[in-house]
Amino acid sequence: MPHFLMIDFKEKTISPLVEGKEDQNTRIKRMESIEGKLILQGAEKGREGIRNVIGWTASISEETGKTVVTISGDDVAFVVFGACLPR
Repeated sequence: MPHFLMIDFKEKTISPLVEGKEDQNTRIKRMESIEGKLILQGAEKGREGIRNVIGWTASISEETGKTVVTISGDDVAFVVFGACLPR
């Protein structure tokens, strides 16, 4: 996972801020603001011929930018803590 990501709310995409990987976007399928938290959700297909579809949710504090991302699949789960910076 890259250290920095760019969230484009207008285009509903998340992209890594790594040279040469700008085209590895993920689509935001759902966005909702609930009680000061911005909730983003999506899903990604795995590699062809391998069943490894994952779903993800990001919760971003609208006040502080503190962020928690959960990612899960059939046999794997990750929790990532971070922060968002305005541009």
